[in-house]
Amino acid sequence: MTKLRKNKDIIDFNQLDESKYLSLVSCDMLKFSYPFCKGRNFNEDLETFNALSIIEKTIETIKAQQEGLFTPFWFEGNFWFKMVNNYNDLSDLLELHVFTVNTSVKNILNCKECVRDRDLPPKFGFASECKGERNLKQFLGLTQ
Repeated sequence: MTKLRKNKDIIDFNQLDESKYLSLVSCDMLKFSYPFCKGRNFNEDLETFNALSIIEKTIETIKAQQEGLFTPFWFEGNFWFKMVNNYNDLSDLLELHVFTVNTSVKNILNCKECVRDRDLPPKFGFASECKGERNLKQFLGLTQ
């Protein structure tokens, strides 16, 4: 799970403007303060921050809905085809698909359950057999 900032004393990245960003780049403090930044372009790093913020908020919402009790499931994706055993795995899955496949969190959460494999852990994903009634969002208990 990527941290959006090093600690609570550092302001949120979305409160920076381009001049503050360049100042952090010039004194080599950008990656120290914001580990996700590449330091090449303010707008590119802002897009990354926004995507990671969505992932972080999604995970926090799921934790609240599930009251901290995570139910493992299998995910069949473009770059992820294995168990998702905890919130960190879920965050890694979302980050991998958002940044590698360029898909949205919403698209991943809308993945349908596999209609086969009833005796195994629940399976969701982009595979052709994943066309059941329930989607990952419903399985995770997200109401919005």
